Parts: sequence; C-alpha cells; structure tokens
Amino acid sequence: MTDPTPHAHLATRSREEDQHVLAAGNETGWWDDNGRPATWPDDSLDPEAGWTNGNTDTPKNRPF
Repeated sequence: MTDPTPHAHLATRSREEDQHVLAAGNETGWWDDNGRPATWPDDSLDPEAGWTNGNTDTPKNRPF
C-alpha cells in the first residue's frame, strides 16, 4: 500500500531521500516511462528540459 501523504517536492528532497521513499514502498510523485514510481530527474525544475505535467495531449507527450 502506498502512503497517501503528499511528499515534499524535489526542491526540498534529495535523490537519496527519494530512493529511501521508494524503498519504503511509497511514491515520490514521479513515475518512469512504464508508470512505475521513480526518483525525480535532476533536471525536473529546468523549464528548458521539456518536462510536462501530463495536461497536454500532443503526440510527443501523451500521458499514460
């Protein structure tokens, strides 16, 4: 079962802390291309990185 408590955003949590969250069976708020919980990417806060929140429906960035 996953923890329903919202977790801190990447800006306040390190990659190592994300790994501990995942190891405990909880979610970080980020998922890999296959829909599995994952650590936040290092460039997730970079507006030029091209990450999307899934609210767009373009062929390039379809939500899963």
